Amino acid sequence: IGSRVAELCLAMGCRVLAYSRHPREDLVRKGVEFVGLEELLRRSDIVTLHLPLTDETRHIINSRNISLLRPGSVLINTARGALVETKALLGPDIYGGLDTVEGEALLKREVDLLKGGISAEEMRSRLEADLLIKDERFIVTPHVAYNTEEAVLRILSSTVDKIDAILKGRTPENRVV
Repeated sequence: IGSRVAELCLAMGCRVLAYSRHPREDLVRKGVEFVGLEELLRRSDIVTLHLPLTDETRHIINSRNISLLRPGSVLINTARGALVETKALLGPDIYGGLDTVEGEALLKREVDLLKGGISAEEMRSRLEADLLIKDERFIVTPHVAYNTEEAVLRILSSTVDKIDAILKGRTPENRVV
């Protein structure tokens, strides 16, 4: 996804910086400049996140490095909420588009909240997410990931193919035992 975003930005005449543990030569040839994370944050007007959540990437944007972003810059996270330390977003003069926030599952746990079934840490995350949602500098939308017409049609088609294989006595592709 990140590579495709880079290609689309290049096609619109943008200068594209990227941070990756594995820089891709094909993207370099197209004009992408691979730099360190701190340099990327210092030089970018818009930062988009396209990476999995791992121990290494958790809070890759955090209270320490968010201050490197220029005032007025934009952070877009459509990957995983915990890539960004929510409390880090509450202070600096930046803007954002987020379809996922840290602790987003807590936003749906009203019953647990009312029964006191949420830890202090979970409560902190919930309050920070609520503050972020109410902050006019940020657009926060539900995390729906795959929910496009094309993706749903692919899922339905794949499901029909698997049912058809079973009915015809074949082992379906990607069978889970």
